[in-house]
Amino acid sequence: MAIDYQVMVEVTQFERTMGGEVVLVARWRIAAADGQELMRRTARFSTPAGGQDYEATVTAMSRTLEALSRDMAATVQSLVQQAPAREAYRSRNNATREESAVELSPPGGS
Repeated sequence: MAIDYQVMVEVTQFERTMGGEVVLVARWRIAAADGQELMRRTARFSTPAGGQDYEATVTAMSRTLEALSRDMAATVQSLVQQAPAREAYRSRNNATREESAVELSPPGGS
């Protein structure tokens, strides 16, 4: 299976605060299959734990992870929808560069 996009995530904070909310801070980026970075983002999500017990904390942590996942999924979907336009732009630029190189070659070769 070919890889179209690569998503890299660095979680810098994921904890329950003394104030009773769960905080998730993550830096993430998306790269194309060729390694070209398409976007980079820092996201911060917080969710009230709604209780002092472990179950409430775990539930809030799950919701913050869900929010990050949805944000990343929406961004990838947007990139997929933009891909045809991005490829057409690259093709035009590559064709223009090749034409320019031919025009700049001296007459008679080398």
